[in-house]
Formats: sequence, structure tokens, C-alpha cells
Amino acid sequence: PGTGKTTTVSAGVQLHVEAGHRVLLVAPTNRALDVVLLRVAERLRHDSRFERGPVLRVGSDASADLQTHVGE
Repeated sequence: PGTGKTTTVSAGVQLHVEAGHRVLLVAPTNRALDVVLLRVAERLRHDSRFERGPVLRVGSDASADLQTHVGE
């Protein structure tokens, strides 16, 4: 904890999305994925491409915080 993994990964995802690339993000647990996706959602909240909802999350239900940012 506290080493900057989430910040680093979310920054990388942000850079690729802003460059117009598609990103596949995987994690060992649904919770870990939700934490990173929430951070990505916060970073890209003003990006019009992100507002159109190009996020596909596969797995069990997303956390309530994540659903608020990217929908169900």
C-alpha cells in the first residue's frame, strides 16, 4: 500500500485514452479493478470521449462509487 500503483496505472490509462488508443485493463480482483477504474474516471471526467461511456467492465457488480462515475 502507498507505493503509487493506482496513480501510475491510472495515469498510463489516461495517456493512452487521450492518444486515442483502446486499453485493456485487468486486475487480480474485482475490487482492485474498481479502484483503478474509479481513479481513471476521476482523471477523465472532462474528456468528451469518456463521457460517451466507452468503458466495458466484465465481472461481478461494480462498486457503488464506480457505478456513479461510469454507470452500470
